[in-house]
Amino acid sequence: MAYQDNNTPVIEKITLPSGNTYFIADREIRDVVDTLSQTVAGGVSYNVAWDGTSEPTVGNIPAGVTVTYEGTTYTGTMEANNATPGAFYLIKSATQADGKDVYDEYVPVGPQGSKTWEKIGDTQIDLSNVVTNVSLTKQTDTVIGTDATFTVTQPTVALATDSTGGTGKVQVVTGITSAAASGDSVTALTGLGTPSKETFLKGVKVTAQPTVSLTANTATATGRITYVESIGAADTTKLSASVNLGTATTESAVKSVSPTTKKLATSSVTGVQASTTTASKATAGTAQTTATGAGTSSTTNTDWLKGVSVSNGVLTIGAATMNTQSTPQYTFSDVTVPIKAASATTVATGAVTTSGSGANIVTDVAVGDTFSAVTGYASPTATINAGTTGDVTVATGVGSATTKYLSASASGTTVGANGTGDAVTALGTPTTDTVLGTGSTITVTPTTTNIKATASGANTQWNNKDAVTVLKDTTDVTTSRGGNVPSANGEGF
Repeated sequence: MAYQDNNTPVIEKITLPSGNTYFIADREIRDVVDTLSQTVAGGVSYNVAWDGTSEPTVGNIPAGVTVTYEGTTYTGTMEANNATPGAFYLIKSATQADGKDVYDEYVPVGPQGSKTWEKIGDTQIDLSNVVTNVSLTKQTDTVIGTDATFTVTQPTVALATDSTGGTGKVQVVTGITSAAASGDSVTALTGLGTPSKETFLKGVKVTAQPTVSLTANTATATGRITYVESIGAADTTKLSASVNLGTATTESAVKSVSPTTKKLATSSVTGVQASTTTASKATAGTAQTTATGAGTSSTTNTDWLKGVSVSNGVLTIGAATMNTQSTPQYTFSDVTVPIKAASATTVATGAVTTSGSGANIVTDVAVGDTFSAVTGYASPTATINAGTTGDVTVATGVGSATTKYLSASASGTTVGANGTGDAVTALGTPTTDTVLGTGSTITVTPTTTNIKATASGANTQWNNKDAVTVLKDTTDVTTSRGGNVPSANGEGF
């Protein structure tokens, strides 16, 4: 809460446009006063909502708090706003370890009407698994540390033979005194002898192409074709043509005319360019009611705020209604319009004149001499005549043809060999020998001796003696664990 000294102006009351005056309330001070009055009036009390010895009554347990009895979970339903002022509600703790301080504590907090439950502390802490003391019975030994270094001198190894065997000696074969084979013998093929062979032709090729001769024959035969050797003289005639146009049709045609001309009357007109531009077009819409900027005083609290003053600790707030007017609304849209041409253009007005700058045009024609002109012929005909005289000679027939029979003969072709090879025609007499079979037994008598080895000169030098004392696996560690102790909050404080 903030407090003002006597020299600083403060606001104690507010007067609204309606004329009603209200005192300013400090919500925080009111809550403190309400709490103090309830505590003083009712005093501090403790309500055991559930002691854990019987089935709980959920209406006595703060809302939302759960407890378990004989395997069943119960949820409290008591609202914080219905709690006794100044009372602590105790719930049997689920972590109880002994008979002291065994309750969880809840109190209602907040202003009346919107209070909530607050858990202000557990009544105990379970320290049964906390180690309180460690007893160590050490059994140690000294080992080589990781920083130790060594120099190893490799040994010299010497090998020697020995006639007798023993530990550390190896028997090896030095030779074979005798070897014998007995049992299975097999005859094996060692050669095929000399086979018989003949030379054969691998291919043929044409070394000289044939010469072909054609012969005309008077009689037909196999391999001959019939052809026309000559044709006799053709019969001819001469052609001529004649045309009859028939009766001609005529029309009267103008031979000469005399035109009358005048000039077109003109005027100057300013046109538009080929390009266009954009102009804005305004369209009147529905008028709207708008504020004029002035207002009229009002005593209605819901009107606009207007005029605030403070006098003798009273804040006075005035109100006003807003004056309005009808304002026409316009919308604007772009339209495409032509652009005026830079210069005027001379155009014809449609009238004629005997003078001026316009072009000459024909206004009247006087027809002079006429004559008859052929416009067509009725049913014209054309005739082609054949005879001994005429303009074109044409064939009317062909004389008899002389036929013969054509034959062909070839000579001079040469065919040669295109590679030769040898082919086996019979196998020679094979050769054989006797060899050991898979069932043979081979006996070998080896000569052996024994090899022994001796080593000397080996040495390991400990250069950096990093000795470390370590615990042996016989070391015994004994721990002590604590029990339950009351919480620091005590009984809700």
